[in-house]
Amino acid sequence: MLKKYAFLMLSASLYFVSLGTFAANIAGMVERLQGTANVVGASGQKALAANSEVFQGDQINTAAEAELLLRMTDGTVIAMRPNSNLIVSEYHFDKNDSNNDNVFIRLLKGGLRTVTGAIGKKNPQKVHFTTPTATVGIRGTDFELAVVDENKKEAEAGTYNKVFEGTTYIENSQGKRVDVNANQAAFSPANALQMAQQFGLLKQIPNVFFNGKYDNLLDLLQKETLNRLNSEISSKIPSVVPSQLKDLIPKLGDLF
Repeated sequence: MLKKYAFLMLSASLYFVSLGTFAANIAGMVERLQGTANVVGASGQKALAANSEVFQGDQINTAAEAELLLRMTDGTVIAMRPNSNLIVSEYHFDKNDSNNDNVFIRLLKGGLRTVTGAIGKKNPQKVHFTTPTATVGIRGTDFELAVVDENKKEAEAGTYNKVFEGTTYIENSQGKRVDVNANQAAFSPANALQMAQQFGLLKQIPNVFFNGKYDNLLDLLQKETLNRLNSEISSKIPSVVPSQLKDLIPKLGDLF
């Protein structure tokens, strides 16, 4: 009888391995899109539409007035702002072994708002967003990034980080770091000569952030995906397996 249970456990493990291998390079999909956006990836450049898959290594570009909503494999949701460029440098979510998880998103231009998913909850130290002037790390959160590429009347060039919920940190190229809590914003200037004087928390939140069309969907879609992932994991555990053996099967319950 024990051999039978061992076989079931092995079969379930092999199922997860094969599923993870098949979807290894898929980082997420386009949930919503208003306007025009394209992706540049291994197969060249193509237009994006709702339900388009996004892969590790892809660069996503939104046109002026366009907004795009990404739902990633671990439940992270990203709302891209108009006239933005984002590279999914690395996105790996392993349902069985969170040690393999890693997220590295590069925002080259424009802005985004994101609510982080399972990886951010379990392994926040493995989630990083970078811009031309800063690195942003998270502690399971809802935050916004804006890259201003040239000095303007309302704001100087650099990276702006605003937190709605949770905490981020922003770090500049010189290794200086500051925590950003809810309802706070921070700035990392593009001008290296201004770095020492201007880097850090801002007394007032500047007018560089964007009220997105899809922002009100971020929490809903994140929770929906996390609940689905939890249900998928639970459903793969055979009901005939004794409780002592169920504990040996990897689960993600602690993420949710």
